[in-house]
Order: sequence, then C-alpha cells, then structure tokens
Amino acid sequence: MPKTRATAEAIRDEIQRRIRTSDELDGDCRNAGAPTPIAADPTANNGCNWTITVLPNRIAGCDSLVIRITQEVMLQYDLVE
Repeated sequence: MPKTRATAEAIRDEIQRRIRTSDELDGDCRNAGAPTPIAADPTANNGCNWTITVLPNRIAGCDSLVIRITQEVMLQYDLVE
C-alpha cells in the first residue's frame, strides 16, 4: 500500500489528532505535544524518509504513547520536502 505524501506540518497535525483522540491512559495524554518530522535517509530509517528528534510538551508517562503513535504514522506517511 503506498504511503500518503504530506508536509511536516500535516504529518505533525495527524500525530496530534491521534494523540488527542487516544483513550489510552484514560485520555491523560491528550495534551501531549506532537513532534515535528524532519527529513531522514530512508535506507537508514527502516524505509521512512522522516524521523523525530524532540518530544515537545512532554507529560510524565505519555512518551511511550506519543512514540507509538508517531511510529504508526511513519508507516503510513512520507514527508514531502
């Protein structure tokens, strides 16, 4: 299945949407910030042409949820530059 091509802003917005609608941890992580994608070499990044380096607006206990959601989006989206 081909990946959806999107800007860094659109990918970040999708990650944020998924965080806000998540019921995990009883919704306590809904205010966690979405990371901004940056370009990466897909051959060194499991086939994904973007990665993240910072988790903004961190909420204690929510990092694993934000990372998991980001990894799901990485499988579905390619970054357009």
